[in-house]
Amino acid sequence: MRRHQLTGPTAPTEGNTVLARRTSLRVAVAALGLGTLLAVGSAPAFAANEGNHYLTAGPCAATQKIELRYYGPGSGHPVGYHDVQAIDPTHNGTQAPFACQFVLKDQYGNVVGQSRDGSSESDWVYDGPGFQITAYVYYTYNDLVRNSAVGVTN
Repeated sequence: MRRHQLTGPTAPTEGNTVLARRTSLRVAVAALGLGTLLAVGSAPAFAANEGNHYLTAGPCAATQKIELRYYGPGSGHPVGYHDVQAIDPTHNGTQAPFACQFVLKDQYGNVVGQSRDGSSESDWVYDGPGFQITAYVYYTYNDLVRNSAVGVTN
């Protein structure tokens, strides 16, 4: 039985085989990249920042807490899982005229949560779609900020 040998530009040579392999690898990598982009692009925004974040300003320290909670119909928020935040002071080593302040602010600079007494956790604040909440720790002297720490914006 006689085999036909291909010649010309379509003949499988070592260079063409390597080129074909590179092309198939590039297609596979591109498909994987597109799949990753679609998966990440469709992931909820809360996924990256959930957990505890630690802030320190002078003798003032706090934990910014970001958690996922479910909101059902009638909650006043979009139905589904959304983030909430609280700030929990962990150290307040000051005496007057020094003070520590632990606050949560929205994207407009409004205080939306704070530790009332400088030692207890703030109320939990909704941080879902349309909201950007950031934790702040301030170390003050006679109400003038001497040092501050800024937490995660979520």
